[in-house]
Amino acid sequence: MTDIESNRMTDDEFRRLAQSIVGSHRGWQSKLATKLGVHRATVGRWLSGDVQVPIPVTLIMKSWMADATHAHELRKSHPLSWREPLDVIPLANFDFPAAHVRSNFDPDVIGSLTHPRMAGSRVNMSQEEIRDTLRSGDFSDDSKAYLLEVFKQCDGLDLKLFRHTCGASLYDLARAMIACKVRHPFVAEWMNCRAPNYHPSEINYQRWWPSHEYSRMS
Repeated sequence: MTDIESNRMTDDEFRRLAQSIVGSHRGWQSKLATKLGVHRATVGRWLSGDVQVPIPVTLIMKSWMADATHAHELRKSHPLSWREPLDVIPLANFDFPAAHVRSNFDPDVIGSLTHPRMAGSRVNMSQEEIRDTLRSGDFSDDSKAYLLEVFKQCDGLDLKLFRHTCGASLYDLARAMIACKVRHPFVAEWMNCRAPNYHPSEINYQRWWPSHEYSRMS
């Protein structure tokens, strides 16, 4: 069996792994679909065995489980480290050619990442407004408040999906996080790990580094 084949999941394995990640409560398939950035029907086809689970999906989901395990272990040994604010490093660290390449814009994915999180907020931004604001770097108080709330509620895969579908560059995204004064330790560390010469602290190494090394390849 090749390394690629070893990462294939059966429908039963997919179900067990998925429920370990999002739980087995009502609506878990929709929650997983949103987390993966796919349609609910796609998850249904994977569960039924009609369509084989793609290997990239398998790798992403396994990385989530590894992250969750590392996080649990690290919280037990360093419980306060997860509460300490962390700044995004200076913008100059993201000023390299690849960081200025803008991603494709997918309003459906951006909507799925922002609308549920910001339901009921007094400030709203359309997907196009988010893209244009990130590109221009012209942040109003309202747009900074909106983006800060979105960023704070994202996990690693959500941030990765946002990066690749927001129509802006890595540099644009770092500029936005700095302007919004993102100090959430997970979000700031995720952003910082996009800088070529950045390394997490020893306390955070086990939690952050493996998943960030994987995501740098994409």
